Amino acid sequence: SLTSSVFGTLLYFPVELIWKILRESCYDNELPFNSGAIKNYDFWPHWSTKDSNGINTTYNKNFVEPDVFIEFENFDVIIEAKRWDDNQQYSGQWINQYNSYKNEYPDAKKLIYFAVGGIRDQQTEIILEGLTVYKTQWKNILNEILKTRNTLDSSEAIVNSNAAYLRISNSIISAFELHGYFTGKWFDSLNSTYHNKTNSLQKIYNWTPQN
Repeated sequence: SLTSSVFGTLLYFPVELIWKILRESCYDNELPFNSGAIKNYDFWPHWSTKDSNGINTTYNKNFVEPDVFIEFENFDVIIEAKRWDDNQQYSGQWINQYNSYKNEYPDAKKLIYFAVGGIRDQQTEIILEGLTVYKTQWKNILNEILKTRNTLDSSEAIVNSNAAYLRISNSIISAFELHGYFTGKWFDSLNSTYHNKTNSLQKIYNWTPQN
């Protein structure tokens, strides 16, 4: 439900914003800046385990099921999402999904693979030729959504589209809250905000806060 709630709602954003959020949530980021338009997307597709010659190229018998598949104009994206951050991701599943992807799309363009949650480390991994895995955590995606919401909220000229994007942002943030993620401000950020405000007051009014 976390996967469908977050990524399903994220897809209502303009494509430039979708890709920016995905791209900037990754730890080791050498991803392209421009994705092009979204041509198609699918949640939990059933992909064949066999190539055009009928040879099974995966460890699965019947089908392979990645969590999210997005066809951008410039490349394809597979997202394998794990609910918890306790080392659930593993390279065997990544390879299975890559081989099955090649079965379904033998003439496909470049593939970008995201491992979301359940990662053992933050380093991008080159698993085999054509399969590079970029890693992130749910909290990183949440932080990018919060940044987006705050940018929209502080915009000097709120227009109808901004209001719509704010509603989308808030829907995703609510989904994180329902799944137990903290979406407010931490004490250190509140403390920083307080000092910024008091510094401004001091400059304007020569005012000093009382202990």
